Amino acid sequence: MKLTQKLCGTALLSVVGLGLALPTVVNAAPESHTGDATIKFKEDDGEDIVTPPGTDGPEIEEPTPNPDAGPLKIIAISSLKFGEHSITAASNGGWEYYAQTAKAVAKVNEDNPLELPEAVRSNRDNLIEMPNFVTFKDTRADDLPNTHTVSAKVTTPFTNEAQSVLTGASLTFSNIELGTTGDAATQLNPSAIVAPTRELLTDGTPTTFIEQKDDSKGFGKFDLTFGTVGENGTADKSVKLSIPAANNKLSTKSEYKAVVTWTIASAR
Repeated sequence: MKLTQKLCGTALLSVVGLGLALPTVVNAAPESHTGDATIKFKEDDGEDIVTPPGTDGPEIEEPTPNPDAGPLKIIAISSLKFGEHSITAASNGGWEYYAQTAKAVAKVNEDNPLELPEAVRSNRDNLIEMPNFVTFKDTRADDLPNTHTVSAKVTTPFTNEAQSVLTGASLTFSNIELGTTGDAATQLNPSAIVAPTRELLTDGTPTTFIEQKDDSKGFGKFDLTFGTVGENGTADKSVKLSIPAANNKLSTKSEYKAVVTWTIASAR
């Protein structure tokens, strides 16, 4: 018994002695270290599809998209179709005809039904009716302003297979509007439209339609449209062909065709 008590006492003294020998603990200063997070961008150089103006889809079969690559380009232009007309006596110095609304078949199926805004219309055959339009983009990403101009000129006047030319003819575009399906912050200011009505002579003189000067705008894909479709629509009266009465020898042998070239150019 005495031995047991002695051992216990010795153990207790050892523990107490150890506690007295512990050093005082001092709080260490916090330590920090850094890690990297990276991201890199490249300019848009992908293939563009054509969709009804004001929409992101569905893709439509015409007009044919511009195959050129690059972040600054005209993507697509609807064909101006003035139809077939009987030759009548000139009035008010000539003749005036209006381009039909643009129409195209949508590339859709049962899994991709048409979901279109009021800006365009469709029927059961997936034939979409739209205002005539020009789609363009400026997706340059180089930390500089996305300022640009959009202009047009007639590079080939109205000419038929017999080389008969509609001398002095002109095209008038009215009810001009701009739209985008991108973020509202990138939408071009209405002031970028030079004027709500622009005349395009068929003598090759260029006419500017858009002047995007705002340093905080201009990045994205945009639609330049002429009129609207639907109830009270104006699209069928927004692109006018004027032919002076001096063209009194109109030919019925073949249709007259003109080529209109649209250009987007940097305005930096």
